[in-house]
Amino acid sequence: MSNSVKYQLRELLPSLSPQAKAISDPDCKSKFKILKMIAESRKSVEMMCAEMGKSHQWFFKWSNILIKHKDILSLKNRSRKPKKSPNQTPKRVAKRIRKLRELEPFSGPERISRDLKLHYNIVCSPSTVYANLKREKLISQEYSKKLSKKHLKRYRRPLPGWLQMASDGFQICALLD
Repeated sequence: MSNSVKYQLRELLPSLSPQAKAISDPDCKSKFKILKMIAESRKSVEMMCAEMGKSHQWFFKWSNILIKHKDILSLKNRSRKPKKSPNQTPKRVAKRIRKLRELEPFSGPERISRDLKLHYNIVCSPSTVYANLKREKLISQEYSKKLSKKHLKRYRRPLPGWLQMASDGFQICALLD
């Protein structure tokens, strides 16, 4: 299998060389050069990949992509961001949350969650409401800082009037001033 991919890549690379010279993306260029060096080498794929600091899975992944698309731009890194998010709050619910917050600016996530259930029959947890409010920038940091106080006073335990120590069966008592 590794030899067939290597030979297919050897046949394809000369036709892609002019395109590789014209491209300005450094990531695509470096991948192309590494793939070319591995494919044109007499050593095995595993040995060359070890010398280049790449895994043989990396080689097979990018060479198969290049063979399939026959275009140097296919070596460009793609976004890993999902195209759809199934757990995302529906837009109509987010709109209702925003509307309830605008009507009562000081109501928190728990109250908005309760109001959604009462008025619109929408079940939405307070944590989801909070996430939506934060995403919409309807929760100000200044207001939340006012609500939470920082405890600055430090307490020390008072020293006892008597200090008792026990060592080797003897008990020593001392009065501290």
